Formats: sequence, C-alpha cells, structure tokens
Amino acid sequence: GAATSALESMVYPLVLLVVWQGLHLIVSGVSTESLFPKGMMLLGLLFGLLALETVLRMVGETATTILEAESSQQINGRIMNKMAEVPYHLFEDNDFQARYGLLISQASHRPGQLVQSFIACLSALTGSIAIAASLFAFAPVLVLFLLLLLPLTIVEARYHGRLIDLQTHASPALFRMAYLSQRCIDATWQRDIRIHQSTVLDDEYRFLSSRYL
Repeated sequence: GAATSALESMVYPLVLLVVWQGLHLIVSGVSTESLFPKGMMLLGLLFGLLALETVLRMVGETATTILEAESSQQINGRIMNKMAEVPYHLFEDNDFQARYGLLISQASHRPGQLVQSFIACLSALTGSIAIAASLFAFAPVLVLFLLLLLPLTIVEARYHGRLIDLQTHASPALFRMAYLSQRCIDATWQRDIRIHQSTVLDDEYRFLSSRYL
C-alpha cells in the first residue's frame, strides 16, 4: 500500500513533464509533419500515465482493505484466545462486557487508521519531492513556490493525527451508541420501556450523538 501510494504520487509530476514537453513542442515552430507523430506519442504517454495512476490507486485501496481485514482478524483472534483465562464470573458483569466490547471494537480498526495516516503522509511527501524535481528540470525558479507546500504537508500530518485522537476520545461514546442501538431491539428492554412509557434509550442516544457530531 505504501509503495503503490508513493508511485501514484509520482504520476502527476510525470504528467506535468509530458504537458511541458507538449507545450514546448507547440511553441518551437516545428513542421506539421514532425509535430503530429511527436504530439501523438506525448498524448499516448499522457493517457498511459493516467491509466497507470488509476491502476495504482485500485491496487493501493485493495492492499489497504486486505491489511485492515487481516489485522482485525489477528487482533480479535488474540483477544478471543485470552478469554479462556478470564474468570467466569466476570462474564456476568455488565461493566466487563462493556469494556470488552469497547476493546474489541476499537482494537480491530485502530491499526488500519494508523496505516492510512502513514500512507497519506508518505504520499504527500513523495508527491512534493517529485514535483520539486520535475519543476527543477525546466524551471528552477518555480521550486521556490514549493516552499508553500511544506506547511501544507505539516498541516496534513497534524490533521491525520487529530483524526486518530478524535476517534480515541470518542470511543466510549461510540460504543455506548452502538450498545443503545442493540438494546432498542431487545425484547426485555422493549417490554420495560413500554410499560413505563420511557424514552430513555432515544434520549440517551440523541444526547450522545449530538455531542459526538
């Protein structure tokens, strides 16, 4: 996933070079006989690069999906293996069940989030370096404008970090909302809230949901 993302970020700098060569070919004043085959070659190369970018994106997304599935299965498998060592009386404790549910729901997708953040930061850094190299090949002065991308790269890295922090902070609320969603179709809960004409499930879910959003 990281390799395909790095390669994908280098496609557009190559596209930039192809377009630059095409413009240079047009303004160079060459004859029509030599312009047409060279132009067709550059156009074919351009479409080839765009097709390559699409393939790399699909490969990267597939690799990330497979990695998330495998890491989730491994983590959940390790947690389930540990259940045999837990005293039996804890399984009748609602607090233990809530903590276990929170652990397995959060641990299963956290590695995937970390990998996605790493790949996004790597792609941004690789793309910036590739664009700088491309611009330096025909317009060294334009490289100075790439200094503007450095703060953007830092902001993007910080952004992905904050997303992970948000999910970490909101994990208890997300689990409680999932728990309330399950209780609303539980026969015992439905019997009790109908007898007491209570809206506790709906009220608590709306309160947690509004705070999370």
